[in-house]
Amino acid sequence: MRITVEYSTRRNEIWSSYRRAWRRRLWKYHAFLLVFVAAIALLILSQGRPPTPRIMLSATALALVPIALLAFYPQLAFKPQRRVLSITDAGIDTSIGTRSGKIAWNAVRNVNEAGGMILIENRNGNAFLIPSRAFASPDERDIFLTTAREAWQRSRG
Repeated sequence: MRITVEYSTRRNEIWSSYRRAWRRRLWKYHAFLLVFVAAIALLILSQGRPPTPRIMLSATALALVPIALLAFYPQLAFKPQRRVLSITDAGIDTSIGTRSGKIAWNAVRNVNEAGGMILIENRNGNAFLIPSRAFASPDERDIFLTTAREAWQRSRG
């Protein structure tokens, strides 16, 4: 069975999705990165001497740079063009303009809904955010979500 939807996402939807992912799990990675980068920066900036408050502040500021880049990357990678996304028993076919790709269900981490959107999260950290406006009716949305969840579950064994 193949179900196809066409939609485009909005920047605010990308940002809302990132905030939800941050609250769920990304904050752990950001906290680790903050401590790790701050410790390295502290070692480099202090040059073997006891760190001063100014050096500690500089190390913390340097550690915030990669975290800020991680937070803003989804906005930089944002694609406002219309996307065509099809789900099948084998996986997901997607295209934006001339770019296209296929993702097998076993490469998907989760299929759920949040903030009025269907989220198909890939294991590589990317996600498809499918807004409700992509569907002609709530029933079509429910069929799409149920079909996607069932196909994903079947791929898990």
